[in-house]
Amino acid sequence: MLRAGSVPGGKYKILNELGQGGMGHVWLAQRRADRKCVVIKEAREGQGSDHETSVRSLENERALLEGIRHRRIPAYLDWLTCDGGPLLVRAYREGYPLSEAVRRNGPMEVSLVLFLMRQMCGLLLFLHRRNIILCDLKPANLVMNTEGILSLIDLGSAYVKPGSEDLPVSRAHRNLSFHAVTPKYAAPELSSGEPDERSDIYSLGVTALFLLTGKTAGSKIPAATSPGEEERTFLRKLHKRAGDPDNLQRKLTAVILKCMEKNPAERFQSAGELKRSLDALSPVRRDAVRLKRAAVCAALCMISAVSLGAAATFLAPREYAELFHLAEETAEPEERKQLLFRACALPGRRPDERMCTALMTSCGADGMLDAEEQAVLEKELSLYEETASGENLMQADKNRETYAALCLRMGKLFRDCSTDTGSSAMAARAVRAEPWFRKAFAFGGSSRTAVEAEACMQAMDFCTEDQ
Repeated sequence: MLRAGSVPGGKYKILNELGQGGMGHVWLAQRRADRKCVVIKEAREGQGSDHETSVRSLENERALLEGIRHRRIPAYLDWLTCDGGPLLVRAYREGYPLSEAVRRNGPMEVSLVLFLMRQMCGLLLFLHRRNIILCDLKPANLVMNTEGILSLIDLGSAYVKPGSEDLPVSRAHRNLSFHAVTPKYAAPELSSGEPDERSDIYSLGVTALFLLTGKTAGSKIPAATSPGEEERTFLRKLHKRAGDPDNLQRKLTAVILKCMEKNPAERFQSAGELKRSLDALSPVRRDAVRLKRAAVCAALCMISAVSLGAAATFLAPREYAELFHLAEETAEPEERKQLLFRACALPGRRPDERMCTALMTSCGADGMLDAEEQAVLEKELSLYEETASGENLMQADKNRETYAALCLRMGKLFRDCSTDTGSSAMAARAVRAEPWFRKAFAFGGSSRTAVEAEACMQAMDFCTEDQ
């Protein structure tokens, strides 16, 4: 089994575990060649049928990802073997599972659910046109970013209908599909017959029910021929919510109940038919801005509630990116600085050149550096050096020169910006600036940065002697 810090194949460094389930473990890793984040899926350990099912699921997901391309389905990148077990490497998509969003924030607003259902329809249309039945559409397999855009992150349980010889997928999916899906989201026919497009429509309905109510249709596949009273009770509660001038909640309820009909003939017969019904409820253009805001608010709300640990490590890149973006967009200097400080305080995030540069620009904008600003700057640059050195990145000339340039700028900032006044001000500035000039000289090698750093140290020596 993989663990944090291991380097499978010598190509990827494992950062932390994103999740685990019946099919195995999912890891966040960094590709050593370019430091980009990737996701590595590891088959379930052990022997017997469960292990074989997990391996077959991974192999078939690989075959599917190699045969299709879609901007909302993370691309296949690599296939490795570690300790005798297969590893699937795919692209990393920032975002968080819909299941986690509901668990932390509670049920979603109806307008956001409508927006997400439309996107699910688009994904299903793409797959169904290629004779691929997803079979395991559920909130945990759908990741939403802070713009409210979904990505589908698991195809391991997909079933490929006959006549799909152009896709390099084995026929093992015929015997695998039902055993690898989540029963409470699976259509009833998966237990006895071949799935078709309407099976995914059922799963989409149960997923929408969960997003709206925080509940599912039950832990087992129902035997009834129509949506049960329990589901109808959940959805009727929505009608009591205030603020529904367009009667949107009631209309969406009817659509969801039709998706969840136990008899496939009574459901929507295709993702296209379902999408047309959703579009008729509320024009896309009219609610686009509102939906986007709702998605972003949900993301920020959830992130603020995350505790330390693996979840925080997983979510930090999203909040970090969001805070940095907000800092870039704001025109208020103090607000920009505070947003950057909040981003720096996140657990599990990675210090980088862009943040160091932004901090120095923001803190030095008024020509003064107070004690808090100095502490944040020193900590950030020290973390940058520690992280880069720990991963042997400082062995590359380019990385050494980048760090040298940051140190030179830091030295100048400490030299030129200070709250100190009086006859000892220059000497005090020199004491804080000199270590950074020395680092710039040491890491700069024979570059112009090193030459300039040496000149700065010589000038400071003269100034200090004059005092």
